[in-house]
Amino acid sequence: MDEIDLVNEFAHVTIKIDREANGVRLVIESKRFESKIYLDPLMLDFLTLLDQKELRNIIKDIIEKKYQNLLMVSE
Repeated sequence: MDEIDLVNEFAHVTIKIDREANGVRLVIESKRFESKIYLDPLMLDFLTLLDQKELRNIIKDIIEKKYQNLLMVSE
């Protein structure tokens, strides 16, 4: 599997090309969150329709929902 490591002060992700499934797909793995997602060409194609503001809003929503879940667990 081809692999690229992207790291900065906020994140550490590994991007791989997975050729072992029915078709080629991208695997993005977060080292910080210990999570991964598999994206096929169709998903990646639709991601290109998002502008930066839309993507930031999606990320903001995810952060708010995950943070809310953490608060509920700690109570």
